[in-house]
Amino acid sequence: MKLSLFDFDNTLVETPYEDSPYLDTEESLDSDKWKFKFNEKTINNYKSESTDSSVVTVLLTNRIDSVQHCVKEILSSKKITFDEEMFIKGKDGNRSKGKRVEKLLKKYPDTTEIEYWEDKDKHINDVVNSCSKYPHITLKVNKVI
Repeated sequence: MKLSLFDFDNTLVETPYEDSPYLDTEESLDSDKWKFKFNEKTINNYKSESTDSSVVTVLLTNRIDSVQHCVKEILSSKKITFDEEMFIKGKDGNRSKGKRVEKLLKKYPDTTEIEYWEDKDKHINDVVNSCSKYPHITLKVNKVI
């Protein structure tokens, strides 16, 4: 079984501002205020992965759960939906993507492969470190630039 993990900001969607606590606000996802551009290459990867019935697609974002409806609205405009969505629980929730991947692996113990799309090295390193505890799982990282 394969897990395909996709980050939101600057991976699926190019956000027109830098990371900050501002990301935890609905205003940061207001399409009347901001112009969001989709990363077509990553979108095409998502489409390919999502049509394979043996793949579980996962939105793995560091946005907090209180803005998930805004994130999902932006993605749904491109008909993008996921089997799993992993948002941070509250402003003080655990921001480690690696820890969330470990939760996924407990839920999907038959996982043999993970493919991950991400733009930030700190998150890539976190996921790589967590996956190193599972030597039977093949990890492929796609660094989005």
